[in-house]
Formats: sequence, structure tokens, C-alpha cells
Amino acid sequence: EEDLHRGEEDLSQQLDERLRRHVNRKGEVQVEWYQPRANILERHRQKFQRHLLQTAEKHHEHEDTFAEAHRQIEQYKNIYVATLQDLAEKMPEAKSLAQLTSTERRAKEAAALFAERARASCQEMRRMAVEAIARLKAGNRDFIRACRANTEYSPPEVHLYSGEMATLDQSLAEKAQERGELVEEVMSQLRPMEEEPLDDFLNQYATA
Repeated sequence: EEDLHRGEEDLSQQLDERLRRHVNRKGEVQVEWYQPRANILERHRQKFQRHLLQTAEKHHEHEDTFAEAHRQIEQYKNIYVATLQDLAEKMPEAKSLAQLTSTERRAKEAAALFAERARASCQEMRRMAVEAIARLKAGNRDFIRACRANTEYSPPEVHLYSGEMATLDQSLAEKAQERGELVEEVMSQLRPMEEEPLDDFLNQYATA
């Protein structure tokens, strides 16, 4: 925000200097172009702020989606573990081999369901770490490309907004790395989260 404010002051100073070069012999400033140009600069500034706001809103939505996907994995694990515990408690009630075998089958189905749900949540987390960030950065590039293509934007303006976008892109890249590292950590935990409860259950099953 401070860099943007300083950039706007620089643009205003450039306008003032240009005005002084247009003072006529009577000392009257030729201001025919000044107010329209100031309005244009303000319009550009507001457009830039809208872009930043929209980007921030999308980023917060992505953060919420990422966090929710992460929470879901823990929820799925708790449901899975509770299911196995419930099945294990009912094993002594089995009155036939068929009933006991059915309990084992249901435990393995619960493990498979957990693995499927957890992988889907991990994929959602990865999408927020890679694709979502890439879309935000692409939107920033499109904004600067539109500025360069619009003759209303002066070189100092384009330079100012390009610098702001570069800073924003760096922050997004750091967020992508942070999310990516968490995704890899969670992915490495999925197999133990699936296998360890099932192994404990099968050990109880073998002695039932």
C-alpha cells in the first residue's frame, strides 16, 4: 500500500512538472489536459484496487477450501477408526464363521472407503496448492497485459503496477510452496492411517 501511494505521488509530481512546462508568457497554466488526466489516473488506481480485492477474495476462498479438505481427512480417519472399534467389539458376538468373516469384510471395506475419501481430499488440497494459485497469477499477468495494451496507461503506471503484481506473485508462490509441503506431508501419512488401524483389527480378528 505504501509503495502504491508513493507511486501515485510520483505520477502526480510528473504531472505537475509537465504542467509547469506549459506555463505561458502571462504565467497562466494550460490545464486543459490536467483534470482529465488526473481522473484517468484515479480510474486506473481504482481498477487496480478492485483487482487486488477480487484476488484477495478468491485467495481466501481457496484457503478455506484447502483447510476444509485437510479437516475432512481427520474426520474420515475418526469415522474409520470408530467403525473398526465397533466391529471389534461385536466380534465376540459372532456365532458362526460366516458372521466372523462378514466382520472382517466390513473392516476392509471401511479401510478402502477411508483411503478413497482421504485421497480425494488430498487431491483437493493439491488443486488449491497448484491450480488455484496458478489461476490467480494468470489473472495478474492478464491485468498487466491489459494495462500495456491500453494507451491510456503511461509507462510509469505500468511500471508501478507491474512491480506491485510481482510482489503479489511472490507471496502467492510462497503460499503455493507452503500448501504443497503440507500436501506431501499428509500424503505420506495416508497409508499408515489406513493400515495401522486395520492391522490392529486383524490381530484381534485372528485371536477371536
